Amino acid sequence: MRLSTTCRRLRANQNIPGPACEGFFGVLKLRRQSLCAPCLRRSPTGEIFKHCKRMHDKHVWNLELPLTRDQGESICLALLSVNAYNRSNWGNVSDRFAATWMIAHGFQGTGSLVEKEWQGEDFRCEEAPGDSPPGAQAGPQAQSQMTTGPVKVFFVTFDFEVGGAQNFLVSLLCGFDRRKVRPIVVSLGPRGPLEERIPADVPFHRFRRRWRYDMKPAQDIASLLREENITCGFAINVFCYFYLRRAAKLSQNPGRTFISQHSTLPRTFKDRLWGYASARLLDDAETVITICRSQTEYLSGRYGIPLSRFVTIYNGIDTSHWSAPPPSFDRAQFRSAQGIPERAFVIVQAAAIRPEKRHEDSLHALACFRRMGGGMPYLLLVGAGDAQREKSLRSLAAGLEVADHVRFCGMQAYVRPFYWMADAFTLSSDKVETFSLAALEAMSTGLPCILTDVGGACEMIIEGVNGLLVPPRNPPLLARGWSHVIESRDTFKSDEIRRLVCDRFALDRCVSGYTGLLSGNEHDTRTSVYGLRFQDS
Repeated sequence: MRLSTTCRRLRANQNIPGPACEGFFGVLKLRRQSLCAPCLRRSPTGEIFKHCKRMHDKHVWNLELPLTRDQGESICLALLSVNAYNRSNWGNVSDRFAATWMIAHGFQGTGSLVEKEWQGEDFRCEEAPGDSPPGAQAGPQAQSQMTTGPVKVFFVTFDFEVGGAQNFLVSLLCGFDRRKVRPIVVSLGPRGPLEERIPADVPFHRFRRRWRYDMKPAQDIASLLREENITCGFAINVFCYFYLRRAAKLSQNPGRTFISQHSTLPRTFKDRLWGYASARLLDDAETVITICRSQTEYLSGRYGIPLSRFVTIYNGIDTSHWSAPPPSFDRAQFRSAQGIPERAFVIVQAAAIRPEKRHEDSLHALACFRRMGGGMPYLLLVGAGDAQREKSLRSLAAGLEVADHVRFCGMQAYVRPFYWMADAFTLSSDKVETFSLAALEAMSTGLPCILTDVGGACEMIIEGVNGLLVPPRNPPLLARGWSHVIESRDTFKSDEIRRLVCDRFALDRCVSGYTGLLSGNEHDTRTSVYGLRFQDS
């Protein structure tokens, strides 16, 4: 649909004046700051768009700056793009201004307006085919449609230490069909253990920061973007998004950007500021990918991001790897190596030793069993972290008189045997735990899960079938949840628990959702249960 067609439609439906508006003037006035005419004359279209978006955000519209034809055409395109940034009543004002100016000046633009069926009338300006050389000025979606080969996707991560976000990225890199997605990876941190799992055919670069907020790597990333002519970026969490956004500006190579958000509740006030800052920077070509619906609703409400900016794709795991214990696995022998009786009930908690994981709540829950009397379960803590914190946890276990039923197993290269020897899985996190890969892995091996009700835990647990949910920071209720699973262990069927994971959270379905999104085939992503588009209410 061409701009002139939209003008006619708006004129008919919204009583916009016709060619009689010979003296129509445009508006560029910000609260406490005006954009003067000389500044406008030397301002490129990108800067005009930025100022228009600020005006749109502040709801400030004043007709006082006369515009030339060229300036008016640029602002028309910018204003129409603003509507994709934020559809609201004020968006209609920019529609009216742009259409009125075009009608008054007889503007026959070459742009086309593309409507996104699941986002409502979300207008995006792109050059119409035939008005310019193929790919010369087309928008990212038009480019993706003209591209016959795989789309190059530039992934930026802070490091490859052992963690949920890093494991997720490695799984994607291993799972992508190279005929559709060609990944290129940049790490901003030191060498990490998960780098060894990056496929050999994936180009890898390290642009290490000299200090936490060193922006020098953004220049290196920009050079690589220009060299590889990459128009699709993928940032792991908000911190990497700032580097990728800066690099895209430096490279002058606009395209689509995806922010894969793996945390929900901010751990610190600084994290909250990062969230607010990134939310204000989001533009029409940037999409936030969340890993559960609860996360989407929280981030939209907390930071004021329109729901149409989100795509939700659930985490997935390799269910063939995270399988039920094979017949060759000697459970009694493995338990004996850990000093655990063969018939004891064992609960495993696989989580890095960090404050938000709340390992102390698990220790206090174990102490509740000691006070109640009867058989106490054994608690396996798999994971490493702050050495001082681990020392304090050991002291706490001794003070609660539960140290003989706790095993600090440290970092393990092979976690499956610990799941195979256990009877249940638990997490006691109070924040950050958005959609736990460890919980999915444990359920894939057939273990029932007792999780704190944070993040998307409620979207993976069917209570009484594959586990239970308990409130965070409540050791007595956590102990009660453990007790219920122990007493009702026969009602939790391992085969059924595993089947639910295979049906809903298999890695191939997750990778399929990301492939459809990154390659531009968003229809496949939208219709998949792993690609959920949200609409603004």
